[in-house]
Amino acid sequence: MMLVFFFLCLAVLGMMRGSRGGRAMEILKERYARGEINNAEFEKRRRLLEA
Repeated sequence: MMLVFFFLCLAVLGMMRGSRGGRAMEILKERYARGEINNAEFEKRRRLLEA
């Protein structure tokens, strides 16, 4: 029973992290597309989000 609870918690945390990171990546791509940030800044922030 504890094992099931553990995996359920991992799944929920993974979904939460993925959704926040996904939205942040969308915003980053939008800012890059609008020219608000250059390629170097985009790559730096992208690496941080994917870490």
